[in-house]
Amino acid sequence: MASLLPHEIVRAILQHTDLRALFIAARVCRVWRDAAASTRDGWRLLLERPVQSSCMLRFPCALALCAGHILAAEERRLHLIDVGQPSRPFEPVDHLICSSCVLARPLPLSRGATGPSGLAVDDGAILVTDGGLDKLYKYRIDPNQSLLGLGRPVCEAGGFGAAEGLLISPGDIALSGDELGFIFVAEGHGVTAFRTAERDGAIAFSHKWGRHGRAHGEFRQVGGLASCGGDLFACDVRNHRIQCFVGASGKFQYAFGGKGEKPGEFRRPSAIASVRGCLVVAEMTGRRLQVLSLLGSPLQIISVRHVHTARPASLACFCVDAERGIVYA
Repeated sequence: MASLLPHEIVRAILQHTDLRALFIAARVCRVWRDAAASTRDGWRLLLERPVQSSCMLRFPCALALCAGHILAAEERRLHLIDVGQPSRPFEPVDHLICSSCVLARPLPLSRGATGPSGLAVDDGAILVTDGGLDKLYKYRIDPNQSLLGLGRPVCEAGGFGAAEGLLISPGDIALSGDELGFIFVAEGHGVTAFRTAERDGAIAFSHKWGRHGRAHGEFRQVGGLASCGGDLFACDVRNHRIQCFVGASGKFQYAFGGKGEKPGEFRRPSAIASVRGCLVVAEMTGRRLQVLSLLGSPLQIISVRHVHTARPASLACFCVDAERGIVYA
């Protein structure tokens, strides 16, 4: 440390032995260090400033397919991204960094909202969860104006609390995709199911389940959700496993995984999707995608690396084009 400081400051520290002088010297050292760090970081930004792009995303928290494009949510914005044509043939499952941005616009959220934390597209509507206000919003897409006609939410549900119909830090959204029309919302340590009313399209509470713990049916942070054939698969992030429930009732069926790096094991599974009768799971700490059967048997492992540095990259979210068998992350 002494080699990094001016000789005058080092001499002052050594000559003063009382606590007051030592405290003042420490404050001077901290100011000098912070000033040097600021100067260094400023030069680094000037020399390594990236090329700005209209489709540049900082911290996307949710992705969804919408009318042949990718809808990306970050902070208070929705980005509609055109992925274009792939430059090379894709394997059955692959990942792609997207191309040009068609639209980037602020979300019309309520005051105090922190922005989207979950995203889903269903039958001409966009569903968005807000982790700050603990609410689920429904926006209607105008078929004549696409997302340019996205105004205030047509309805909302939730609010902070553990009672029926309330939410605590809502995150990912999964749709049952059947005639029951369930909307599953991940919370801190549980899952809440809503249904859409047939008459006015409002969101009504149905049921909820889960609590904090390690036993079956309990969670230590719920991550991504995926619905397949009436079953709901949920990422139990800090228990490093995937749990399967009956979507219509929340009844626990089975779980698979466990902490590890072997195929079929996980290190903080963060997102999940069902495609072609399989499950695709992203690991935040494991930095990979795993393709598994519905019972958890490993089928394929895909290492995720940054497109520019080729270093292992963490995945917080992804979406799947089931028709083309492509994972966008």
